[in-house]
Amino acid sequence: MHKTINSLLLCGDKCEIVIINDGSTDNTGAVADSFAAKYLDIVKVVHQENGGHGAGIMAGLREATGAFFKVVDSDDWIDEGTVDSYLKHLSELNDTDCDLLLTDYCYDYSGNFDIDILAYDNAIEPSKLLTWDELGRFTVTQYPTIHSVTFRTSLLRDCGMELPKHTFYEDNLYVYYPLPHVRKLYYMHEVLEHYFIGRPGQSMSESSMKSHYEDQIQVSKMLFEAYDLKKIKKEDHKLAKLMYRENVLMLTAASVFARLNKDRSSEADYKRMWRDVYKADKRTTTRIRLASYATLVSLPGPLGRTIALSSYKMMHRFLKFN
Repeated sequence: MHKTINSLLLCGDKCEIVIINDGSTDNTGAVADSFAAKYLDIVKVVHQENGGHGAGIMAGLREATGAFFKVVDSDDWIDEGTVDSYLKHLSELNDTDCDLLLTDYCYDYSGNFDIDILAYDNAIEPSKLLTWDELGRFTVTQYPTIHSVTFRTSLLRDCGMELPKHTFYEDNLYVYYPLPHVRKLYYMHEVLEHYFIGRPGQSMSESSMKSHYEDQIQVSKMLFEAYDLKKIKKEDHKLAKLMYRENVLMLTAASVFARLNKDRSSEADYKRMWRDVYKADKRTTTRIRLASYATLVSLPGPLGRTIALSSYKMMHRFLKFN
């Protein structure tokens, strides 16, 4: 937490830092208050009953007074060498109709200097205000994430987003819900955030994803049912394609981590998820189930589960996502 806040303080008085103490039982509240006392004009603290990550984001959004809004988790930090450039871009974009600033970020594995950078330069022209139609082709590993997005604050408030409490993986909803409301975006081709991977019990660890697979299913269904992609496709073909791919990724992940548990209850929940999304949109669900990488992880029976787990191990080796 100290590393996170100290990295944000590099922004000086050009930004405000809202720290959410989400019912912590350790010394988080005291640490947050000490920063607020020392940096009266920059840091504010919200103490609330535990509501989970989504409740923390919503509390921060209610308190924010800046033109743009970014979430940084307490495990992560901002790159010292990029802060000035980031602030400069935000200042310039404030007087434009930009709704979303995208930045590169990196996976930082357990602090052992093993770093993978996720950039968007093959799909988005940097340093230019663009519409969705002007974007290029994203690869399978590329999608806006909570680590790469800075939204205009008013857009987040006006889009009707409400994140669920006590739910893991709701950050996918945080990114997904506002996208159809974004009309102009801007890409800064520099690494801003370090996303720390490897803390025991982290939501993206395999053990956590297995034990919280029901949250993964819940979020996947909420995301799938949030919008009619056929309607979005008529207005923004490339945006609809990007959102479709996120649905594929989420349903694939939910299938894998339910089936990793290798028990009847998890298998029944996984099957129920597919029945529910099928009821919501038969055509899209059939396409995802039969013509995407979700196909490999959703084959029926013991053999299908074996294939799903083998596919997961291959993807893990390639993408190193947890």
